[in-house]
Amino acid sequence: MIGELLEHTTSAPYVYSHRRSQGDLVVCDNLATLHTASLCDSSRRRRLLYRAAVR
Repeated sequence: MIGELLEHTTSAPYVYSHRRSQGDLVVCDNLATLHTASLCDSSRRRRLLYRAAVR
């Protein structure tokens, strides 16, 4: 059952992929988001991340 749910939630209608550019702002809801790690070349691109939590 877990495999079926994962297959469904990672199918094309539910996937958002972002190629970042300087000045981008991306906001996501961590309660309803699946994340995947991707390589980031920190020698070429600097990332600044802020985290805000609301109860």
